[in-house]
Amino acid sequence: MYGISGLQAHIRKHVKFAEDFADMLRTRPDLFEIVTGPRYALTVFKLKHKSETATVQEVNALTKKSYDGVVTEGKLFLSSTVVGGVFAIRHNPATPFVEAHHVKKHFEILAAAAEKALAEA
Repeated sequence: MYGISGLQAHIRKHVKFAEDFADMLRTRPDLFEIVTGPRYALTVFKLKHKSETATVQEVNALTKKSYDGVVTEGKLFLSSTVVGGVFAIRHNPATPFVEAHHVKKHFEILAAAAEKALAEA
């Protein structure tokens, strides 16, 4: 389907998507903290609790609430992980049909869900 040069271009495109997505997360330090990445097309992040004294459990619950809301809506497929006891959301747009505008939409969906979770916290 790709050949060597096509596969290289595909990988580079998705690495760029992850870098762009991480940059989008960084525009909202009030909402997000990057846990790991971006690595290849994977960026792992959590929500930032509005309380500076929030416990890991409180941050985990907030992140999970946001994650569950997005997954339940079915507009975006995500996975989750636990890194050093921290619940985190995994964003990986590395599929053949994802384009830059999709990644921007992913960020918008995630930001809206984070704002909602924080408002209810």
